[in-house]
Amino acid sequence: MGCHNPETWPIDGGIAVAVTDLVVELRSKVANKKITISGGEPLLQTPAVIALLEELPDFNVALYTGAELHEVPKKLVGYLDYIKVGRYEADKRTTTSPYLGSSNQQFIQLRQGEA
Repeated sequence: MGCHNPETWPIDGGIAVAVTDLVVELRSKVANKKITISGGEPLLQTPAVIALLEELPDFNVALYTGAELHEVPKKLVGYLDYIKVGRYEADKRTTTSPYLGSSNQQFIQLRQGEA
């Protein structure tokens, strides 16, 4: 615990949205075709995240997870341009490393693309 977006932590919170509806919304509202998938923990919905990204091959995608890179399914990694990995550790909190909450985390560029 301790990562950003605490309102997304409860598993029973939020609303269900069909992947197809989310694709339509993202295509209509995200002109620059750049999205970040964070949480809560997006890997709790890995099949839905993969289904979403299969419909958005032209999008630049970053994913934030508390998992380690070797724990992220390779199929999912194949759709990503960037990934932030590593569990947030309060005793290693950092405010000087872009995109990271604690110094044990890594922000990795997986593909060359438009920044």
